[in-house]
Amino acid sequence: MDGTFRSWRRGFLRALLAFLPVCSLTSCSDSTVYLDQGWSDTERTLFYYTTQGSRLIRRDWFLALERHDSEVRFLDDGLKRFGYLQGPSNPLNPDKLPIGFAVDPRLSREWIGMTCAACHTSDITYGGKTLRVDGAPASADMYEFLSKLDLALQKAANDDAAFLRFAEKVLGANNTPANRQTLRDDSNTGLKASSTKFANFVTQSKPASPWGPARLDAFGMIFNRVVSINLGIDTNSKPPNAPVSYPFLWGTSWHDWTQWNGAVPNGGLLGPIRRLARNVGQVLGVFGTIDFTSTPTYPSSAQRANLLLLEQWVSTLKAPPWPDAVLGAPDQARVDRGKQLYLDQGCIGCHKLVPKDQQLQSAEVKTVPVGTVGTDDAMTTMVASRSAPSAGILQGRPMQVFLGRSIGSNERVTDLLSHAVIGTIAHISFLPPGATAPTTPAIDALFDSSVVVGYKARPLNGIWATGPYLHNGSVRTLFQVLLPVARREASFHVGGREFDPVEVGFKNAPGIISFQLDTSVAGNRKTGHSFADGLTDAQRMDLVEYLKTL
Repeated sequence: MDGTFRSWRRGFLRALLAFLPVCSLTSCSDSTVYLDQGWSDTERTLFYYTTQGSRLIRRDWFLALERHDSEVRFLDDGLKRFGYLQGPSNPLNPDKLPIGFAVDPRLSREWIGMTCAACHTSDITYGGKTLRVDGAPASADMYEFLSKLDLALQKAANDDAAFLRFAEKVLGANNTPANRQTLRDDSNTGLKASSTKFANFVTQSKPASPWGPARLDAFGMIFNRVVSINLGIDTNSKPPNAPVSYPFLWGTSWHDWTQWNGAVPNGGLLGPIRRLARNVGQVLGVFGTIDFTSTPTYPSSAQRANLLLLEQWVSTLKAPPWPDAVLGAPDQARVDRGKQLYLDQGCIGCHKLVPKDQQLQSAEVKTVPVGTVGTDDAMTTMVASRSAPSAGILQGRPMQVFLGRSIGSNERVTDLLSHAVIGTIAHISFLPPGATAPTTPAIDALFDSSVVVGYKARPLNGIWATGPYLHNGSVRTLFQVLLPVARREASFHVGGREFDPVEVGFKNAPGIISFQLDTSVAGNRKTGHSFADGLTDAQRMDLVEYLKTL
């Protein structure tokens, strides 16, 4: 099966090579440097623009929308104002959408949704150069984008003059009074009904304190969509107040456990199914659709074939090498001292060393209990403890769709998400129209209820390109991670891309987005990871110098 898939993938890539633009791996423009991470230009472009089944907004609507406060087209700056990266025009991206926004062409009306690349592609600037880091945390502000998209939709739906301009673009030659009324007022698909649903989603997704750029309460958003919005139970929504940094992707496919809290099994004999399940769960949280009224399995917009491709591409992504030519070569004497400190201080006990030529192979990772690492516990505690009513529609169904105990009236949200994922995979995998449910053993749960309440200490390959640091992005530089908590910055700018090659991280300066992160807010705390408190600052800098080389 693996050989067949690889053969199909190679043929698919060869076909696309004929029409995708090709640029050097070192530079696609005068100032953008593409680091050697094992991807071809074709694979990179496919990762950016392959739909995974996310349905954020109809394509014709997105292209026609104006900003809420002007007649300027919503997409005119390529969403740069929200921190997204501008994308080129090519056959996969004819609308010149930002990186990570892809068209799903399967329906009579095309939809635009987000892909992994929107949250996991980064640009770093230094000395007039821009370094593209694939798989790194994006500096985008998702909630700000969603809230402004909501306002733009409300304007188009409810402001008569704005609606007429919108209708002219959407309907074109079919811009008749009857068609305008249908476009605006249809009870299911009209602009007013759709904008009301989207406004409800944005309201239910509002955190008590803004996340800002480069962070998202991913699990909170997924839980709200699956057990509240998709089940139609508004009271199941909770404020998403446990933000985390977008995790970096290289190595993830090879780890035995994934997510910041190490709660999602990813390896073993069921590894391929577990990885598909992880990605289906992600799609359901990022504007994917699911129909719980179907039984026993659930139709969904998630695209299994594309998710398999995306996971395969990520599995070949390597950590970005420190770019000596742009950032300066590390001091070898300090690197040597830092490596010895890494071994002597016990860093290797949690963060194992993976040689650069052994990145693409299975790796066991360690999850450190919150009581040991001491970092903000909002995310891992929320995921472990949140429960919700299952609603009559799910109550009584087998937890693993075909097998397992019956779903009760109140369940852990992770169990309900696992149920939704299994039902989605079973539907798109095994059940053609009119077929009966298979009796084969069910896929195991997406989450493991026995995992440690803590945070995953993954290998640190490429860690230099992944700031801000700790799981919640509460510490600006690697040097500050090694400082006692009291010496770490209490607040700093997030959203800028100018790099500090000395302390290693983004500089404390406003960028395209100017957001001040307050580490006194619950979920944002800079506490914990105090394992280097006994070192001198010189020793800390030696460690940082060594970390540049991983």
